[in-house]
Amino acid sequence: MPRQLFIAADIRRLASEQKSKLLILSPEDIVTPEAVDTARELGVRLEYEKPLQPGTALPQPASPNPRPVRLHHCRR
Repeated sequence: MPRQLFIAADIRRLASEQKSKLLILSPEDIVTPEAVDTARELGVRLEYEKPLQPGTALPQPASPNPRPVRLHHCRR
């Protein structure tokens, strides 16, 4: 994922439009000091994801091969 820059306006928009109080950032993301202050003022928590260690497998979906669903049509 490419690096992203978060500024104060992004934090304000997150708090007002998304109604969210949590922003999860990748280790490469950049947050301006003003954005950090704005997050603190608005009660938005900034958390960085932990980087994957080399050789760590990515989580797999709960059911990699779901059973197909057959739909039955009712005749009236």
